[in-house]
Amino acid sequence: MANRLHHPRPLRDIEDWAEVCGIEELYGLKPEHLNDDRLGRALEDLEQYFEEINTALAMHVIIGYCHFMLLLSLIQLARPLKYWLSSFSCIRHNYNSKR
Repeated sequence: MANRLHHPRPLRDIEDWAEVCGIEELYGLKPEHLNDDRLGRALEDLEQYFEEINTALAMHVIIGYCHFMLLLSLIQLARPLKYWLSSFSCIRHNYNSKR
């Protein structure tokens, strides 16, 4: 995943990428341990868990979005009512919707 986010490279160049990007310093993984065969086998092993991973990731995004919307609602409620109402020009200027 770090490869895809930081500087995408094909799996065949993963060792070179790991050396250039300092993966050993960041994650404690030696670049020679990250080869295309090993990564391919790891991805094949993870394939059986794809549905659970996908579901967990989707739930994490949905919960994060709900938390954001709740926070946004709380911020709006915390503002005094007159400031909230004054943001509507039709109320501020007493405009009629039939005009």
